[in-house]
Amino acid sequence: AIAVGIRRPVATEFSFLVGIPTMFAATALELHQLLKTGVVFTGSEVQLILLGCVTSAISAFLVVRWLLRYVLTHDFVAFGYYRIALGIALFILLTRPTGP
Repeated sequence: AIAVGIRRPVATEFSFLVGIPTMFAATALELHQLLKTGVVFTGSEVQLILLGCVTSAISAFLVVRWLLRYVLTHDFVAFGYYRIALGIALFILLTRPTGP
């Protein structure tokens, strides 16, 4: 989005908004597969699942709000260096020989 001229905050917000339906669909698919195998949730398990959903929604909202404010005042250079370093580290870890 940035490459075609969309401002950073708008591009960041859009990327998160695009992810919401994907996460809902993945959750629905996982639940469908579990229920199809015969898994039955008790009342307390349903309460814990709902608590987890509410907790993750609140924390995601706070983190996204912080990230959007961060994007307004900073660029993605530090994020780029982080991704490059992480990619190199993962490449080294995953390509090293294993065993004797």
